[in-house]
This record gives sequence, C-alpha cells and structure tokens, in this order.
Amino acid sequence: MFAWQTPRTHFALTFPEPLYVVDTEFGVAPLLQKEPFKNKDIRVFEACVLDTKTVEVDPIQSIEALEKALTALRTLQKGTVVIDSVSDVWSWMQAWLEVVASKKTASGQPYRFEYGKANMRYRKLILRLLAQPINVVLTAKTTEKYDSQGNPTGLYVPRAQKDTAHMVDVVLYARKEFDPVAKRWKYVSTLQKCRFQRGFEVEIEDVTYDKLVKLLREQLGVVIK
Repeated sequence: MFAWQTPRTHFALTFPEPLYVVDTEFGVAPLLQKEPFKNKDIRVFEACVLDTKTVEVDPIQSIEALEKALTALRTLQKGTVVIDSVSDVWSWMQAWLEVVASKKTASGQPYRFEYGKANMRYRKLILRLLAQPINVVLTAKTTEKYDSQGNPTGLYVPRAQKDTAHMVDVVLYARKEFDPVAKRWKYVSTLQKCRFQRGFEVEIEDVTYDKLVKLLREQLGVVIK
C-alpha cells in the first residue's frame, strides 16, 4: 500500500494490529492519545535522528536507525508495518549519496549514474519488507509537477523514489475537499493503482482499511486476509 498526500497517517493507523510505525516526522505519537487509536496496539519507532550540535536531521544516522528498526521486524508473521514517510527516507538516501558518491560534477553533485547506489539501497529496504507476510503501508508527501519549460502544471505527484508505486499492490491519493451541500470538509481518496485489476480507479470518502477491504471484496472479489 502506497498512500500519499493527506490524511495519510490517519489512514495508515486503521490497519490491523499490531501496528509497527517507523515515524520520520515525529507526528504519530500525538495521534495515539485520541480515538479511535488510543486503545490499539501501536508501537512507534522514531527513525529521525537529530544532530546534537545543529539540531537538524542527520540523514545518514537516520537511514541507519531506519534499517536497524526494519531488521528487528524481519520475523513478523502478522500485523502491519508503516513507514511514515518514504518522502523523508528518499531525501535521506539522496543526502547519503552526496557523501559516498565517487564521481561528482564540477559543482559537487553526484553524476546521474551514481544514483543507482541510492536506488539499490532504497529498493532493498522496501522489497525486503514487502516479502514478509504482513501488511505494509508507505506514506508520502507531494510535490508539484512541472512541464518541460519549468512551469507549474497544477498537478501533484508523490515525493518519493520513482519505483515506489510499482512495488506495491495499491496506490491511493487522498485530498481534502469542501462539500458545499453538507457544508463540511471531507477527505476523498482516489485509487490510482490496483494490482488486482488494471484500470480500476474509484474514489473512497474518509478511507479506512476496512472500507478499502470491503470495496476490493465486493467489486473485484478480492479477499484480503
């Protein structure tokens, strides 16, 4: 599962227990004090490591902390692992690459072919997780897409490693919309990818794990255990 935009964290926490959340943003803990999550079995690992001198994110130590957490979870047989968010993970990977790249341009940036190192490390991390008999939820932030002339298009894409969506079964894009009839804000999620049926794109309001499972069962005959 790859969920991007908002409210991605809330949706991830509706998945089956026990939930193991690898948090890159220090944003999960406050949600656990509220319904409907306060009584769920949710265990949070803060992967973001701050430099003690600058109080800024140390990307290399953060990646190592993330990998250590996922290694500790490698024997899970049930439940859900959440990485919230892979946008941060990918930015850490790129920062790590700037340090280890052996070939750089005159401006100090890694050559394009050096990105294979970051891609390989990222893919290894995610694919090992997906090989386990558990639910996996990856969340992402967004970035605006620009055309070939460098102009903003008004379209948004997930800010993550380019192959992330290809590795998962389902991709959801959630957004906040105002309902003029009900006079309230609501969250609408678009199913952008479903491995179970090509071209299956539907919208789900206030999506949860149970709503998604019900939709897949009733419309595609897919049973999620």
